[in-house]
Amino acid sequence: MGVRKVLGSRRRQLVLQFLAESLLLTLFSAVCSFILPAFNPAKYSCVSTRATQATLSKMRSVWKKISPATPFTYSFLDEKFDSFYKEQQRWSRIISWAGGISVLLACLGLFGLAYRISIRLWIFVATGIVALMITLITVSVQAIKVAMANPVKSLRTE
Repeated sequence: MGVRKVLGSRRRQLVLQFLAESLLLTLFSAVCSFILPAFNPAKYSCVSTRATQATLSKMRSVWKKISPATPFTYSFLDEKFDSFYKEQQRWSRIISWAGGISVLLACLGLFGLAYRISIRLWIFVATGIVALMITLITVSVQAIKVAMANPVKSLRTE
């Protein structure tokens, strides 16, 4: 709901945008290239790959007539596929390294190389005393505020 308000999009548009940019996109193979306007999947256009430059120049001129203040931007599906797969490969390497490091650390713990420290009893006692003092001060301050307050004002606001 918050995303729709920020983007000014309808639910259908957000769902279509999600599907176009999700993993389902990798399963889709296309012969043509796509022009993908931001957050407006209903206006995707298919362009022939044989006369790309001529088609783009025609589309650019039509775009300037329709919306001269908005810049003409486009992207091709093969470029989207390429960037998507590069990103997936990068994350695969990162996750593999993180998994390897975590297995290594787990093995170090299994072999008894974990460090041990001793905590003295007075640390627990001191922590308990400090927590008790904070509680007593907080409750005392609130009790004093309630005792000093005028009961008539309290009854009027309730």
